[in-house]
Amino acid sequence: MNRRMSLQGGTSSWAGINDLPNEILLHILFKTISYTQELHEWFFCVHQHSTTRVTIMKVCRRWFQLTQGSPKFWTSFTIGNPWGDPNKTERITPRRELLEIGQARSGNWPIYINLYHGSFSAYPQDSIFMMTALSPSINRWGRIDLALDEGTASAFLDLHYSSTAGLKEIRACSFCSAETNNRLLEAFGLWPNLQKLVWIFATGLPTTDQPTFHNRLCCFPWKHLRDISLEVSWTLTEFLAFFKSSTSAEIIRLNMRRHPTGSSDLPLHPIVNLPKLRYLGIESDSGVYCYVGYLNFPGIKCIALSQKIVSLGNSWGTDPSPIPSTEFQQFLNRTARSAQGMIVHGYPFSAAEAVRLFSNEDMLCIPVIEIDVGEAAAAAIVEHMKSNTSSTIPVVKRQGRLVGWCHDEASCRALNRILPSFDFKYHGWMHPYYPNHH
Repeated sequence: MNRRMSLQGGTSSWAGINDLPNEILLHILFKTISYTQELHEWFFCVHQHSTTRVTIMKVCRRWFQLTQGSPKFWTSFTIGNPWGDPNKTERITPRRELLEIGQARSGNWPIYINLYHGSFSAYPQDSIFMMTALSPSINRWGRIDLALDEGTASAFLDLHYSSTAGLKEIRACSFCSAETNNRLLEAFGLWPNLQKLVWIFATGLPTTDQPTFHNRLCCFPWKHLRDISLEVSWTLTEFLAFFKSSTSAEIIRLNMRRHPTGSSDLPLHPIVNLPKLRYLGIESDSGVYCYVGYLNFPGIKCIALSQKIVSLGNSWGTDPSPIPSTEFQQFLNRTARSAQGMIVHGYPFSAAEAVRLFSNEDMLCIPVIEIDVGEAAAAAIVEHMKSNTSSTIPVVKRQGRLVGWCHDEASCRALNRILPSFDFKYHGWMHPYYPNHH
């Protein structure tokens, strides 16, 4: 069958597409080669499918010329098998001449680099080769998404760039020692325009006796970042130092373990204010609710606080149980004044505390709520809400330990899109009619 016919299903379809203006046709073709590898924010990755690009260029002369002459078709450079998914086709490392052609055709556009290896699929030397081959365009790097072992970390640390380097986003998954991660932290902080950092296994391997980035947190310009996601192990000292420094952050996600060197007796400490923060997600295996009580976010839109299912490491023994905290309950009441979504799992509410929380008028105005209050407290809340005849009281739903409601699916989707969890699917039980909601 003629290639045009096979791609378009008929002469009339082909004629209709080929009559489109260049800018519209380019938009369609670009959407055809671009795809999202993973919707989960911790692993989010958008690629350009090079094989599809080659197919498009072979359709006709016009498509060839449009694709070849459009810089945005040449801005993605990928090797390896993202996150070790055996069902995905492995991406072969391109030859140097093809990388040079891609850089030339990308013009002055930012380029996006995705390098996966180590426990995934490509070899470390492939990532080192790619970084070296793409280094002539280093000032145009817009995002780099990479897995790092000691060798590739060393190569990354040796990169040279100018004060005008445009890198705005680093997504890292490191299989390195804590000391190497400390050096990487300092190196990441030297990129002058960095706005977003996502870092899995920032704790360092193996588990160390020091908190993550111990005595190095101050070496990083957290105040410049707007979007931060970290997998860490901290005491209250590091936790508060991080939040004090992240004054420009709008989104913060922490996959965190409370480090055992921290004292269980928490000192009095002034409240830390972050007026720009809009979304906070903390997932902790031991519960850091007592830490969160020291925070205040007057403009917060959504929070998601939950207890981890999988520990960051098993060398520290049994995880401590969450400790009831008056400061944390005060934090929830403060947060309720502006929040549009609130997810809380794992905090040890008593029935009286839970009913008191749901008696707060600000809480009743939040469109999206899911709180794990325990079986007894959940029953008490449902009865309390039923006994209140006010027309402004929302209809509460219950599933086992969980109580909540959803009056705004847009806020609910934003919560799940921006604050995804490693282990939980927030609010899914509220929307059984829409299985792909989360």
